[in-house]
Amino acid sequence: MMLTLLNDARSEPAFPSVRAEDLPLALEGVGTYPILSQVLDAWRGLCGSTPPAVIGPEDFPRRTLSHLMIVDLDYATPNATVRLAGTRVCELYGGEMRGVSAYEFFGPDDGEAVVRQLLEAAERGEPALARRAYVSISGKLWCYTRLLLPFHPVNGRCERVLKVVEPMTLEQIEAQIAA
Repeated sequence: MMLTLLNDARSEPAFPSVRAEDLPLALEGVGTYPILSQVLDAWRGLCGSTPPAVIGPEDFPRRTLSHLMIVDLDYATPNATVRLAGTRVCELYGGEMRGVSAYEFFGPDDGEAVVRQLLEAAERGEPALARRAYVSISGKLWCYTRLLLPFHPVNGRCERVLKVVEPMTLEQIEAQIAA
């Protein structure tokens, strides 16, 4: 598929004006995704009756760490900001992710959808599995399957989410960005 994208003068890099597609997936199917499955099992091992209060890299299999991202949520704004990201996530972005908001990473339209999904998963306190397509990341279009795992509950809702991308599903959609 070849898409021609116009650079919007308001943003750098250019964010495609294609609307991302989200397909929620049944959590029971997570076993088809090796990285997501391992991370979900580790997360469940940390849970009691609620999501875990704290997580750290030592809680997850080493081979999964480069695909993880910890996101801080701001319900008032609403926004989501990266606290910590694995090396593969940073490579996709093109640099260090700490402090980057969902809107900077995904662009305005996709950023809004991502923030909404993160907040919904955090409010429910339950994992959320989805296939995302036509997602703009630093001006390029991608498809991938991701898992959201809420943690750090405060006053009945989680304030952080662990986001994991399954590497075997990550694919760039060929696109040409025209100035």
